[in-house]
Amino acid sequence: MVADASPAEVEIPKLLEFIGGAAFAAHNAKFDYSFLTEECNRLGIEIHMPVIDTLEFSRRMYPSLKSHRLGAVCKSLGISLKNAHRAVHDARATAHMLNRMLDTAREKGVTRLNEINSALTGGAIGDSYHIILLAAEQEGMTNLNKIVSEGHLNYFSRKPHTPREILQKYRKGIIVGSACEAGELFRAVADGKNDTELKRIARFYDYLEIQPIGNNAFMLREGMAEDEEQLRDFNRKIVWLGEAGHSGLRDGRRALPRPEGRKIPRDHSGGARL
Repeated sequence: MVADASPAEVEIPKLLEFIGGAAFAAHNAKFDYSFLTEECNRLGIEIHMPVIDTLEFSRRMYPSLKSHRLGAVCKSLGISLKNAHRAVHDARATAHMLNRMLDTAREKGVTRLNEINSALTGGAIGDSYHIILLAAEQEGMTNLNKIVSEGHLNYFSRKPHTPREILQKYRKGIIVGSACEAGELFRAVADGKNDTELKRIARFYDYLEIQPIGNNAFMLREGMAEDEEQLRDFNRKIVWLGEAGHSGLRDGRRALPRPEGRKIPRDHSGGARL
């Protein structure tokens, strides 16, 4: 079907020119966008564009739906989706669905894309990760309580979640750590994300955490890592990110020094979910 198509070196620049300054939209956009960024990275092209994930959008907009698969959401909205999983048909249905959701968002007072997350509440917001939150001062403790309350009152779906924008809103006085193997950064390292993506993720955190490989021995039993050396490689990559200045670095066996010399004790709770 694509045997006679031009190579990526020719088509990718055309695609980026077509997108221009618009947003990249897809259902489960994380999957599709990762292919684009990986190919651009291979070609030495750096891209930055807004991304709209209609899967996450629908979870926010229609939290009562039992399924947020493309076909299920389209059916609930009365949008035709014939020949599902064919590129043109899926893209057309996704576009109609997105237009319908944007119309509803406008009725809620949303006028800009960056207002969508804060204007809509409810439902699980895409993938969730462990994160460590440490209160560095009294205001941080107050904000930590606000984050916990938001997760339980407005973003509860089987378990409380903390959307990134809520964490940013109440981040003052809080030290944010990347957490264990269930954290966003470790997952990205284990998934083989490129350095550009890893740097972007690392910049969000105040410090990066690594743990003894024994803590992650289950990854060997479950086939998530080949051997102990690969577990060490995961840690080495995180150390490299910290030493390259993309964030601080914290060993899971140590305490985090405060600027004035005091130490924050090690947290075993696993943190909140982001």
